[in-house]
Amino acid sequence: DWQYDELKGVQDIIINPINPSTLFAATTEGTYRSFNSGLTWNLVNSVRMATDLLMIPGDTTIVFIAAGNSFSANPGIYRSVNGGTTFNQVTNGLPATYSGKAMLDVCLSDTQVLYASIANQLSGIGLYRSDNGGTLWYQVNATDYQTYQGWYSHDVVVDPNDPETVVTCGINVWKTMDGG
Repeated sequence: DWQYDELKGVQDIIINPINPSTLFAATTEGTYRSFNSGLTWNLVNSVRMATDLLMIPGDTTIVFIAAGNSFSANPGIYRSVNGGTTFNQVTNGLPATYSGKAMLDVCLSDTQVLYASIANQLSGIGLYRSDNGGTLWYQVNATDYQTYQGWYSHDVVVDPNDPETVVTCGINVWKTMDGG
């Protein structure tokens, strides 16, 4: 229970589609999990400034956290393969650090394909893709679509039926139909 003057907040909430009483919340204080529809919460990852969450449809044991914002400590993408009990930072092909934030999405028709929009505080770093469920990543585009919104307002969305069609946005909106 946080009060307004504490300046704490929730950035994202996801619900396990197989077990709807299991929830995750990305917050300024880390990532929390609830097994009882939000009645009680436990901290499962203490990396502050969690900005986005992603659960793999069909295999809800795999959960991703995007953390970092405006020079916060330990920015990165974190992955759990045990339903959120433990998380490890994914570094294979992703930037070692960034001063802005990252946002994530997965293609629903091919859940091996994930995208990450990653930015520094005042400039974009680029669009990253994984073709193996988030183990190995590579940069597909370095366009600075995030510009000065890298710490605040940018996103990535994958067409649920076509892993090659992706929309990214920051100051402007960009669309690719060839995977970046």
